[in-house]
Amino acid sequence: MRVVTSPPTSSSDPFEERLPIGRFYLLCLATLGLWVPIWVRRRAQADGEGREDPARLWLWPIASLFTPLAMVLLFEFARSDREALRQHGSSAINPWGPALLHGAVLLLLLFAPEPTLWLPVWLLFPLPFVWVQHQRNRRIALAGEGDGPVGGRTRLQWATVACGLPLAAALAWWIDGDTLMVMASPAERVGALLTGAAGLYTVEAPRDGWRVVKSGTFGDDDSDIEIVAPSGDSWAVGYVVSGPDETLDSRVSVRRSAIRAEATLGNYKESRHFLPESDFIPMSLALYEQEALGVRRAYAVLTVELDEALIEIVGFTPAPGEQLGPLVELLESLRLSEGAAP
Repeated sequence: MRVVTSPPTSSSDPFEERLPIGRFYLLCLATLGLWVPIWVRRRAQADGEGREDPARLWLWPIASLFTPLAMVLLFEFARSDREALRQHGSSAINPWGPALLHGAVLLLLLFAPEPTLWLPVWLLFPLPFVWVQHQRNRRIALAGEGDGPVGGRTRLQWATVACGLPLAAALAWWIDGDTLMVMASPAERVGALLTGAAGLYTVEAPRDGWRVVKSGTFGDDDSDIEIVAPSGDSWAVGYVVSGPDETLDSRVSVRRSAIRAEATLGNYKESRHFLPESDFIPMSLALYEQEALGVRRAYAVLTVELDEALIEIVGFTPAPGEQLGPLVELLESLRLSEGAAP
């Protein structure tokens, strides 16, 4: 990649007009990062890269979408501007700074603890490019070239921000909204008693960090209780149902059919006995393991039959090896509340 050590002599190229970094940042957010390839193409065009090989004007924007290649572009752009700034006796950033910052954002996405949020990545992704653009603005100012963008292009940029930013924010909320709502719920300590809305029973938090969330987060809106693990992907949903056709056998059969309809059952085990610390109240604990396209997941379902109602707690985990044990502990800890009708 050729290093340009001074700004082009002509300021007719639109990229030679300084773009405020605040607006640049908002443009990146509003377009979900699609402004970056546009920025890379205009930057390469202003540096004259397309004169020798026009294909670069198309290859470089595509390369900016892939983190390792984008790190190279950021390094070269920052180094090019640094050389020009030094000719004017001005300090400049280390070219490794923006490149490493961009790599750090990728690592945040790949190795962030569960539950993973896309919102921080969306907010942090533009920063390395904004950093380089800031240095570009300084380079142009010291060279006495160009002004801030004016006219139709400025209006188009603000129109893009005004239209795109609400849509991008809505998309980010749609992706992360449930996770944010879960994280906003208070975390329970191991052994904490959790009670459903009907007040018929309690269960114990099997580990630190389990949370009670609002009905409808994982189950139906009429669920009695919903509990989620610290990872955010394992959960338990409780229901209290009644009706002349609701029996222990019928409920277990209906739930088994529903789980079987989702994916092939790799393993199924059910045990029936009396609920501990009760007067011979029958209960069923069924474990289902599913496998589809090499992905394993598991359900654990507890069903308790009272005289006038059924209690059913459906637990799910995509990581049977790690989370099924705590999930079963949660279900087996169910006890009827004092005064609950048998």
